[in-house]
Amino acid sequence: AIGIVGLSIGGAASIYAAARDSRITSVATVGAFSNPYEVMKETLQQHHIPFMPMGWLIMKYLEFRVGFTFKSVAPEKHIGKSDAQFLLIHGDADETIAPGHLGRLTRSAKSGNASSWMIPSRGHSNCHLEEGFWERLTDHLKKTLNPKPPAALT
Repeated sequence: AIGIVGLSIGGAASIYAAARDSRITSVATVGAFSNPYEVMKETLQQHHIPFMPMGWLIMKYLEFRVGFTFKSVAPEKHIGKSDAQFLLIHGDADETIAPGHLGRLTRSAKSGNASSWMIPSRGHSNCHLEEGFWERLTDHLKKTLNPKPPAALT
């Protein structure tokens, strides 16, 4: 069993990896996005860059350079392919990745495979300061990575 903890794009990559490797049985993410295409659109809007035509051209150029479309690697399209147990954490004051991405990821996971924790008044990079954060993360990992006890010696 393998467990992964990832922040932001690392969380998104953890979801993608879990969909491809059944040895990954436990994933915890903090501030992961559900779809990089949507994040790019939101970021362009925040900077008052019109999506059409500028934003669209920028996105198409980036997709050409990396060799895949952003929509094809969207964590919300891959989380449901994994049997891993997910703890999805997000701050409701996150200005980098909109808090709505948490719900999209949770809904896209297999039924019963994801629990979510929206932390009030926390942003993108300070959820770990929340009281009980490390205990909840550790509990998730212990529960989902708990190895089977050895067979009794006879």
